Amino acid sequence: MGIAARTLSVTVTLPAALSCATIDRLQLEFQVAFAEPSPVVVLQGENGIFCEGMDLSIAGAGVCGATRSFVELLVALTKAPKPLLSFVDGVARGGGLGILCASDVVLCTPQSEFSLPEALYGFLPAAIFPLILDRLSPQKLRLLIVDGLSRGAEWAERNGLVDEIVASETANASVSGWVRRLARTSRAGAVPALRSLCARNSPLDVEGSIKTGAAETAAALSCGDLGERIRTFAASGVAPWDWS
Repeated sequence: MGIAARTLSVTVTLPAALSCATIDRLQLEFQVAFAEPSPVVVLQGENGIFCEGMDLSIAGAGVCGATRSFVELLVALTKAPKPLLSFVDGVARGGGLGILCASDVVLCTPQSEFSLPEALYGFLPAAIFPLILDRLSPQKLRLLIVDGLSRGAEWAERNGLVDEIVASETANASVSGWVRRLARTSRAGAVPALRSLCARNSPLDVEGSIKTGAAETAAALSCGDLGERIRTFAASGVAPWDWS
């Protein structure tokens, strides 16, 4: 990213998987980013992964703390005092899709892929549902959940999940251009008022829906043997649809 864009933005690099430790680190990084003088926050992953969502090895007893922290993170993003720009260059899955959909602008490279595999494991992406519903139609969101398959960049752009596909070789320039555009609105001080305006006019209580959905997810993953089976899948690679 060019020098001018760097002075206009601060970058937060997402972890490949979300656990108590990585979510806590993210919360601190966003707090720092929101306090920085740079008017725009850029979210990105690394090594071909934007974010793959929950670390499946914590399913069961360890999921409640991570879920509470994730709720706090999502709510903070919906109230961010600055524009958020997500740049996806690879895989965005599960909870990573929720973080992506909390952003004001989403860019992706042609090789990027998007999926919600939770239903394949036996639970639903309830906490992030209202955020994704802000970008996808209800029918497309249901389809993404019910078949669990990955969708490519063109599908994501066509259906509003991302705003623009950018070539890998010109991605830095594209991100820099968007940062400059977003910085004007941010510096004018309109973003906090825009958040309030959107919340007032939303048919959903987004914050309440995130919290209720997270509680449902935590309950599902803490009940019966589902958590144990998911941890077994994470360790063994045996596909959930092959469970007996």
